[in-house]
Amino acid sequence: MIAAKQPIGTPTVASAWPERIHRITLDQYHQMIATGVLQEDDPIELIDGCLVTKAPHDPQHDFAVNRISRLLGEAYGDDAIIRTKSAVTLGNSEPEPDVIAARPPEDEYDDRHPSGSDLFLVVEVANSSVDFDRTAKAEIYSHAGVPEYWIVNVVDRQIEVYRYPRPGHAGGYRDRTIFLASDEVELTLGRKSLAKWKVATLLPKAKLGR
Repeated sequence: MIAAKQPIGTPTVASAWPERIHRITLDQYHQMIATGVLQEDDPIELIDGCLVTKAPHDPQHDFAVNRISRLLGEAYGDDAIIRTKSAVTLGNSEPEPDVIAARPPEDEYDDRHPSGSDLFLVVEVANSSVDFDRTAKAEIYSHAGVPEYWIVNVVDRQIEVYRYPRPGHAGGYRDRTIFLASDEVELTLGRKSLAKWKVATLLPKAKLGR
């Protein structure tokens, strides 16, 4: 386990951004969806007012998403709603995290996406997108007050846990802890420990040569 006690995520993330199309508002983005300019299956999400192409999924990515969502569902039980690859509305961004744990009841989200105050945990499974997830995504989630953010780093076989956001500031998260494959990562809800898992059990098998 490796701890880094400094703000994580900065407002200057140009090196991590995919190619930008143009800046739009959240209302304009919703209008593009409503009028069919953007289709439901288009690999697009709104990040800080920009349309961004999402990275394609490989089998290792989808394995980790399915494994983590199942284990989170078992651990939270009725205390959280688990969603996969679903949108959240955070200011002028509407990312689609790989997994979220949101405050119940489920009916609360029949006419809106969860917002920052609804979220207990956001998880991104990263292979080619790890730099973007560490910078732009971390900045958005911390700014919205998401209390805990995990990057499941498939490439380096570790989980990066970000805690103590700085809502409304440009400093990102105050704390990042890196859990290696041999470490245990703990899931909490408030001060209550819900589960502990060995990181390796949340990851796909290592590819040959790694």
